[in-house]
Amino acid sequence: MENGIDVSHWQWPIDWGQVKAAGYTFAYIKATEGTAFLDNRMAAHWLNAGQAGLKRGFYHFFRPGLNAAMQAAHFIIATRGLETELRPVLDVETVQKTPAGQPIKPDANNLLIWLQFVEMATGQKPMIYTAAWFFDTYYGAPIWARNYPLWCAHYSTAPTAPRLPKAWTDWSIWQYSSQGKVPGVPGACDLDRSRT
Repeated sequence: MENGIDVSHWQWPIDWGQVKAAGYTFAYIKATEGTAFLDNRMAAHWLNAGQAGLKRGFYHFFRPGLNAAMQAAHFIIATRGLETELRPVLDVETVQKTPAGQPIKPDANNLLIWLQFVEMATGQKPMIYTAAWFFDTYYGAPIWARNYPLWCAHYSTAPTAPRLPKAWTDWSIWQYSSQGKVPGVPGACDLDRSRT
């Protein structure tokens, strides 16, 4: 089991040497969101984490109301040329809403479009980040989902494993806290455990 963190522009500046010295071996870094947002700390986090000796990966925050292929292209272009040691991740944790604020049930096939585009472009099978309650509620249990590794969000210090969405029988990474205190990181950050 390895310990890691995931970060975005909200965590800045980070002393990655301190993160490494505290026993963390990997970091996932937000790259993109939707079809236009680029995290302005992505490249710096990637460079500095690598120089400190951490394994790195990028994630894309999926917006279900936007074109999935365009979101994939946005992620691919933004991360091109930035080598990583970890597979790309599709962050699935939000839904589109009506003007009245009611959630619109998303189409699971749009997730698959993103995943397939990114796999073709990078040669790496992406991972899906989500929580059981969210994925079960809005996406159900599509048969294809278990073909992709799961990064499961389940905030608790008591269980020895996260609660899984119905679509999966196993997990690769467990995000067990969103309020971690890590040397070198200002404020709180997400904490993760990896089985790989």
